[in-house]
Amino acid sequence: WTIGTSATEIWFFQAFVEVTAANTTVDVTFSITGPAGATARWGGVSGGSTNPGGYTNVSAATTVVTMLTIAGTLALGTAGVTSGYHFGGKVLGGGTGGAVQLLFAQGTSNASDLIVLAGSHIEVTKLVA
Repeated sequence: WTIGTSATEIWFFQAFVEVTAANTTVDVTFSITGPAGATARWGGVSGGSTNPGGYTNVSAATTVVTMLTIAGTLALGTAGVTSGYHFGGKVLGGGTGGAVQLLFAQGTSNASDLIVLAGSHIEVTKLVA
């Protein structure tokens, strides 16, 4: 996923990614890159406090997780089955226009493939031009 952004634009995105992995070793990582000065607040969407950073619902007196920045990496495990991941956030332009990219990688070197399945998608909305 790549979008061109100006210095003042704000974009909201959410991703629904389905992967299949042959084992629990492979794992998956997601990250965001952008032009100089761009910032991001993003992470997993979860109903529990074990979420690795992002949007969560937690009880009072529970430690909340920190949202990821543009330099952050969302690292998630695989289970040797088809798994689904839901994450999202905002990307804010900052002084320089350019390309914003969502990157995906296999988290652990392994002879088994990690496959992103058809039907995975990203919804992107420009909030401020």
